[in-house]
Amino acid sequence: MYFDTLDKSAVLTLIGMAVIFFFMGLLILIVHFWVRIAGKLFPDTAESGGGDAGAVAPDSGVPSAVAGDDGAVVAAIAVALREKN
Repeated sequence: MYFDTLDKSAVLTLIGMAVIFFFMGLLILIVHFWVRIAGKLFPDTAESGGGDAGAVAPDSGVPSAVAGDDGAVVAAIAVALREKN
């Protein structure tokens, strides 16, 4: 068997994995410090909790089931099926 080929392949694989993990760590650090800088430059968005402008508000009219209330769950599924058809 060609052990020298397997050795070269293993070395190249390990070097490739090290490069990938290095760049992943670098990107994590860049994003971490970018968020800190953005929080200092734009303090109004930091106080409101960040960029959740697209999040669904609790009073937006979207029905939600109450925990333990099976009738409400069944009713919500029935309404969804009726609206779909």
